Amino acid sequence: MNAKKVTILLVFTILLIFSVVSRIFFNDFQDGWNAYEKKDYKTARELWLPLAEQGETRALFFMGFMHDMGFGVPENDKEALKWYQLAADQGESRAQLFIGFMHDFGQGVPEDDKEALKWYILAAEQGFKQAKINIYNLAKKNVPEALKILLNDAENGEVELQYDLGVMYETGRGVPQDQKEAIKWYMLAAEREFIKAKNNIIEFR
Repeated sequence: MNAKKVTILLVFTILLIFSVVSRIFFNDFQDGWNAYEKKDYKTARELWLPLAEQGETRALFFMGFMHDMGFGVPENDKEALKWYQLAADQGESRAQLFIGFMHDFGQGVPEDDKEALKWYILAAEQGFKQAKINIYNLAKKNVPEALKILLNDAENGEVELQYDLGVMYETGRGVPQDQKEAIKWYMLAAEREFIKAKNNIIEFR
């Protein structure tokens, strides 16, 4: 399993579990989940595949995830994307998040920041904090629409984003280097007792 796959697994495992166990399962899906938790991926796949073929959204997502991670099947990005897409088309927010990740890192598709942003926004609209974090990371890569979202959230009082903007303007990452803008954002964060922002202001003096 390559580094990107490990990153996906580590970053999203908690999200995955908590968003699943909060649902009410039908018995047939629950049996697959029980097998999955025991790492009996072969049985999980056998139980979920008929459900996925009938369009059951959770089963579609997990079919994608298993191909993504190589759980019980050969690791196959294109096959993972196929299942994720089917789930995402039904509004499955986890699938939207993972499709964004695949476009972000060029996993099974050409790397495409704009396409990644589109899917992250869809997932963020359904309350996925990780999607917002990924949008902010795209802002730091100088993706204009992502930067607008970061700026808007910072202006609405997100103190960590105010600090991040200070760093971005200080270093010229994702925005033109501008010391005055850097200090402005550091000051806003410092007013909210953000210690790192206070330290950075001191360094300017």
